[in-house]
Amino acid sequence: MPVLAFLAAILMAFAVYDALTLWLHRGMRSDLLRVVVMEEEAEALRAQPRSIWTATLGFLLPYLEKQTLKRARVVDWIRRSGYTPYATPAEFYAALLRSTAQGLLLAALGGFFIASAGLPWLALVYGLMVAIAFYRRPRVRLRQSVERRASLMRQNMLLGLTQLGVFLQAGVSVQEALRRVGQLGGPFCNLLAFFVARLEVEDVQTALRRLEEHIPDPDDVNMRLFLQDLEGYFLHQRPLTRAVWALRDAVRRDIKNATLSRASQVKRRAGLYGILAVLGMLIAGILPEFV
Repeated sequence: MPVLAFLAAILMAFAVYDALTLWLHRGMRSDLLRVVVMEEEAEALRAQPRSIWTATLGFLLPYLEKQTLKRARVVDWIRRSGYTPYATPAEFYAALLRSTAQGLLLAALGGFFIASAGLPWLALVYGLMVAIAFYRRPRVRLRQSVERRASLMRQNMLLGLTQLGVFLQAGVSVQEALRRVGQLGGPFCNLLAFFVARLEVEDVQTALRRLEEHIPDPDDVNMRLFLQDLEGYFLHQRPLTRAVWALRDAVRRDIKNATLSRASQVKRRAGLYGILAVLGMLIAGILPEFV
């Protein structure tokens, strides 16, 4: 058992070191609501606490970066996820390295116990499953964050379009109306606030392109139409109020149809479960007669 005790001691030392590092830097974490510019990645990386996993297995980072995801794709996912749970590519690859190291340690410990029981093939299968699961965990978290933000976009879009239409109908300027709606919070309203902020430092076409890069679902028809409406107003001086109300009605219909679809699925499943429950009761009542 000396090998097992040695591995357990290493794992405990790593855990204590990371816990102390997080505790010492608990007040130094950057605000994830702040838009992170990718050019500031090196500065953000220097400000983050170093992990012992990076120190011990840092030589794997170039290989992981090349084999898992291209850097451009990681940047695209981070933008579409709203910079959560990873604010920069460096933070994503640090989490990938840490998760991979943890998976290798758990695979080694669990494989050692299983191999000691006389099942070496099962130990190999277990080790591969654990290592692959921990290796994929940061990527899965990032993709789940994108999907969760996309699912929340539609409800928040209905609220934002309603308020935007009210402001425009009351005679508020478009840029001021976008700024006020952006203060409501939520995925869609935050996009409007981001767009207004980019308009102050960039031209309209560049701001629209950056806004499109931060949309969680680039295939969302309503968001594409909204981008076209903004482009038509700022570049071609087309009226925006009527387009906003029409898009608001389209989003409301989509939400209604999605709700009816989920209700129909629940109804079918409830009917199926009821039939299975009745069959189970009949079998439970008839089976003792044949035993």
